[in-house]
Amino acid sequence: MKKPLHIFLVLLIAILGSVNLTRAGSQKISQGVFYGCSDRNYWDKIESYLIQEDREAFEKALRAGMIKETCVWLETGEEVFVVFRTSGLIKVRRQG
Repeated sequence: MKKPLHIFLVLLIAILGSVNLTRAGSQKISQGVFYGCSDRNYWDKIESYLIQEDREAFEKALRAGMIKETCVWLETGEEVFVVFRTSGLIKVRRQG
């Protein structure tokens, strides 16, 4: 059974400074670790915890999102494809 395609929202500022063009259409994260979520409302919720500086709530919500496969970590060296860019956010998908 094929897994559904997930497109993740990631902070544009964070990832734009940390990607290298590797070949047409793909980019590689060159430094840092970032998280992304396929559900915009859930991503907004997690971001609000960071803005409020509630690290415990952020970590709980992110872990819950990762268990539900709504959120993921994007790590140094990982190849992603940019789907859409808008102010402050970028939508990416993993290869495959």
